[in-house]
Amino acid sequence: LSEHDIPRDVGDFRLVDRKVIRALAQMKTPNPYLRGMIASIGFRQTGIEYERDARVAGHSKFGLSRLVRLGLTAVLNHSSVPLRMASIIGIAMLAVASLGALYFILLKFLQPGLPQGLASIHVLVLFGIGLQSLLLGIIGEYILRIYLMLRSEPLAIIDRSLNIAPSERVL
Repeated sequence: LSEHDIPRDVGDFRLVDRKVIRALAQMKTPNPYLRGMIASIGFRQTGIEYERDARVAGHSKFGLSRLVRLGLTAVLNHSSVPLRMASIIGIAMLAVASLGALYFILLKFLQPGLPQGLASIHVLVLFGIGLQSLLLGIIGEYILRIYLMLRSEPLAIIDRSLNIAPSERVL
């Protein structure tokens, strides 16, 4: 779901270059997800495969609720798909409501003896829910842009500069 290429099946234990640490220090994320943050910076990553032995003593204290929280943090911090789903569902519901309205209008002309009112209520309710979902998705897009602006991630990471003082950098 992420817009960044987050490696699969990796842990948080890693050897990180000083440049990456400096870039991470510039980020002001209230709920950090380290794997996603490092992937969003854009530095090259190299994985080293190894066999991990089973736990010898004790048990993990990272229960189901903490795993769910970690997953939600990963999705909400590094994906706009959940927000865009509201718009997509809204558009789909509006399309279904429009097709339903056309169907019931044609049915009314072809079979005038059908009971009145029930179909129009269903179409109007579906249309209203679809419109609300679409508008909620649009509001979500605005909130996403505000959130991304407040996160203040750097636009670019400057490795080094020649003849430009740090105070003169625009980024």
